[in-house]
Amino acid sequence: MDVKDIEVLIGDGDLAVVALLKRWLRTMGFSNIRSASDGYALLLAVKRNPVDLLLLSWDLPKLDGLGVVREIHKIPRFTGPKIVLMTSEASRSLVSEAAELGIGGFLVRPFTDRTLHEQLQKALGISLD
Repeated sequence: MDVKDIEVLIGDGDLAVVALLKRWLRTMGFSNIRSASDGYALLLAVKRNPVDLLLLSWDLPKLDGLGVVREIHKIPRFTGPKIVLMTSEASRSLVSEAAELGIGGFLVRPFTDRTLHEQLQKALGISLD
């Protein structure tokens, strides 16, 4: 899988964070990047156009990140994207619940572009170098 063909959706209510993530992702070679600022908009975007990778904030307005993941799993015949959850803290209960829902990686804020790179490689199972 070529990184430039991977469909990415960022779910975060902070536009500055979205802009930074888009810049970092483009530097890594991603070119198909969309974003949604709340949980319901993100869920609607996934239903309209399935994605390969979802960078998802735990603290999304209207419907939190795990709520979004639960709803994605309810979509018939939907295999779902690789998911990396962005959170302020990764408590044991959050990590456990996220693992049960198939979330493949965590980014604890604040994180660097290098940490993002490592988590994306892990979640996607490909080299981004």
